[in-house]
Formats: sequence, C-alpha cells, structure tokens
Amino acid sequence: MNKNLYIAIFSILMAFSCTKESYDNMQRNSFIKFFGSQFENSAEDLIEDNGSYVFVGYSLQDTTNRRGYIAKTNEFGNTQWEAYSFGFDHVEFHGITLGNDNTYVVCGEITDSTGQKDLYVSKFGPDGSLIWFNSFGGINDQVGNKIIRANDGGYVIIGNTTRFSGGNGNPSGYFDMMVCKIDENGDSLITNQFGGSNQDYGNDIVAYGGNQYFAVGTAQSFTGAYENFHAGKLIYIVMLSNQLGEDDAHCWGDAEDQTGNSITFDLNGNLLIGGGYLTTAGGIKEGYLLNIDVNDIRTNLDSLIINTTGLEEIYDVRVQSDGTICATGLNNVNNFNKIAVYKVGSSPLSLENNFELGYEGNAVGNRLIATSNGGFLIAGSSLYQLISNATLIKLKENVEL
Repeated sequence: MNKNLYIAIFSILMAFSCTKESYDNMQRNSFIKFFGSQFENSAEDLIEDNGSYVFVGYSLQDTTNRRGYIAKTNEFGNTQWEAYSFGFDHVEFHGITLGNDNTYVVCGEITDSTGQKDLYVSKFGPDGSLIWFNSFGGINDQVGNKIIRANDGGYVIIGNTTRFSGGNGNPSGYFDMMVCKIDENGDSLITNQFGGSNQDYGNDIVAYGGNQYFAVGTAQSFTGAYENFHAGKLIYIVMLSNQLGEDDAHCWGDAEDQTGNSITFDLNGNLLIGGGYLTTAGGIKEGYLLNIDVNDIRTNLDSLIINTTGLEEIYDVRVQSDGTICATGLNNVNNFNKIAVYKVGSSPLSLENNFELGYEGNAVGNRLIATSNGGFLIAGSSLYQLISNATLIKLKENVEL
C-alpha cells in the first residue's frame, strides 16, 4: 500500500476514534431522557449500579390505574429493561435501594378500591424479574417514602402512618412519621412512629456510624417541647438507634413554615438538609438548606435561603466527592412548575448558579444522586408533548447540562 495513502487512512481512523470517544463522553456526562406510557408517569427515586442507573416511580397504564414502575438504563440513559408492580392495583414506587446479589428493593404505596393505602415493598432481580412483594397497613394508611440498607441487615423504610398512638397522642387519621424495618424476604420486623397530636411526616433517612440513623421530615405537632416554637410547620429531625428507637429529636423553625424533605452528609460528616421556607411577607415559598452538627442536632452550623425567580422548594440535595453541592426541586414561574437545579458553595453555604428545566411546565425534580463520573443525575417528571414523562437529567461536574 502507498505509504501516503496508509498515513491518510490511519489519520482518518484516529480522527473518527477520537470524535466517537468525545461524543460518547459528551453523551455520558449530559443527557435528558423521557420514560413511561402515553399517560401520566413520574420518576421518584434512583440509584447507580456499576455505572448503570435504576429508577423507580409510577406509570399510568390507562386512564385510571397507576402501576409501580422500575427501569434500568445504561450510562447514556438508554433503557436496558423496565418492569412494573404485580397486578393492576393502584401502586406507586417512591424509594429504591440496592439489595444483595445485584437485586433492587423498592418501597411505596398500594391503594385499594376504598382509598385505603398500605405500605408496599417489592424486590426485583438484576434483569427486572419480580422476586417478591408484600404490603403492610391494616385499617390505617401507611406509605413508604424512602428505603435504605439497614446497618445490621435487611432494610429500613421511612414514611407516614395514620395509625393511632397513645404514646405520643396521635389520633387516628392524623399522620405520624413512620420508620420500619423489614428482612431480606420483605417481612416486617419493627415499626415505630414519631410525632404528636397533629400532622407529622417522614421524608428521608440516612444510616450513621453503623449503629444509628438520622430521619428528617416535617412536623406540625410540637409546642414547648422544642425551641423556636411557632404554630406552623417545622423541620423535624429524629436520631434513631439500631432498633429504631428515638435517641434524640429536635425541630427547627421560626415565624415561617419550614419543611424537611431530604437529608445527607457534607464532606465534614455533618448533616445537610434540604427543604422549603415560607416567608410571612406575601407567602413566598423559597428553597432552604440547613447544615446541622451530626454530634448535636440542636446546633445549626449554617443555613441558606434560596429565592431566585418564583415559588421554590428543594426536594433533594447531594454532595459530590470534590465538595460540590447540588440541589433540585421545583420552581413555580408564572404558574408553571419547572425542575429547579442549584449549584451551592460550602463554607459558607452560598448559591453559585441555578437554572430551570421544563418544556411545557408541570415539571419537578424529586431526587438526585452524585454519580461516579463526577456529575449528578436527577429523577423527576416533566410535561412534554402533552404527556407527563418520567424524566432523567444528567448534569456535568460543574452542575450544567
């Protein structure tokens, strides 16, 4: 072969290889993907599994019946498989965690024909095959919002229950924060509830130190039992033992409503909570981050109120290994909900950048994870071509598309 021709062919192949590699990296680091049926769909939680992503939510299969929905994608966000809850009852998946043997364990709710809600748990194989499912409830509502691996085996779920509790004065029909434990087969081991005589909710939970948990939610029950009492909503933090007993609890709030939606750890090992902050002036809802000492949940290390262009609330916040903080939620701009994305600096907490996503409105970012390639991945829902789609949004390391 002519030497010059060989060099030319080699140069073209190298250029194509570099271009493909660059294109693959671009697709891997940033994408927006839609999933679900032709009706209503939502992605409620997600995990990363060896470079792939698995998310859960729900999908409306016809005009009336929602089914729990789970799907796995590759690193580019392309579907590898999808599966649904068993049967045709009204089921929603709200949380997912990695089980043993590359399985996936999910929690959520199942609603019967009378409107009664039970806690629903299910386990799926690495190929999406259903392994088992179970539900718990009785005559009162129970809902699972988040699930994690237990410190000593099995799984811990946080959610809400309307079960009567004489211990904390919760009347039947009012919500308490509920924390329960199940074993590897989905059987119930422990169920405890926390709160008071008004509405109290459990939204997120993290394991700590091999023998404790921190749960966060929103409380309306407490008066003089906690500092900064007011008549509205408070961020509710509960420190739990391995057996899910209350070791300590505290509420944060002032003259405005505050909500606690998510909890994680910062790079110093302290607690970082995301939620909402309602000002008294004009009833403006704002995003809120609260940094709490992990050794003393009564010590506020830092906080940040975020108010950019609309009515805002943070639903999840996560921290990358380099210290980059990303939060997501919703921003209501001109009566249209959009997925809100915030890049936040630490020491002190400060808003560095923000933007909104949403093609036709009615969009929300429900959960996010810090990914192994340095970016973040958001799970939520967005309206596109008049369909509410389960949505995944992959962000680059700098919290940009």
